[in-house]
Amino acid sequence: MAQGNKPGEKPDPAVVYADIFDHPRWEPSSKHPRMSLYKRAAQFMPFAALSGYSQMVEDKFRVTEPKMELSEYQQEQLNSKLNRISRILSAGGTPEVVITYFVPDPRKEGGKYDQITAQVRKIDSFRQKIFLCMQDDSNIPETISFDSILTIQGEAVEDPDDF
Repeated sequence: MAQGNKPGEKPDPAVVYADIFDHPRWEPSSKHPRMSLYKRAAQFMPFAALSGYSQMVEDKFRVTEPKMELSEYQQEQLNSKLNRISRILSAGGTPEVVITYFVPDPRKEGGKYDQITAQVRKIDSFRQKIFLCMQDDSNIPETISFDSILTIQGEAVEDPDDF
């Protein structure tokens, strides 16, 4: 309770703080310079108490699908289409095909299926890879492994006997 105040009466700030009103404003010393506004604001910014937790939650709820295993019949069809592409390539052509292939997830079991349309540049039977012509679209991979391919479609690979 401030001097000279009666119970229930508000204290007068001029009376309460009269002893410090005339003091000069505090200035920081050279040892302790004034903190920048950016650093002062950073003290009150939110922080991640559990680092990596939000990424873990995102990974947990990201949907992946298992890689499908091809039947013997599907594998034979795929091999036949790859042989047709090889014949076109050896004749000097660059067939355009639509390939559906499996992309494994880097942090979780399973992955997803992507579909791209690209021109085939080369088929390497030894390495079991199909090489694609690079285009301006950076989403197109340069190579796709045979065991990742689910389907190959396009005019160049369609067998007239299939109709």
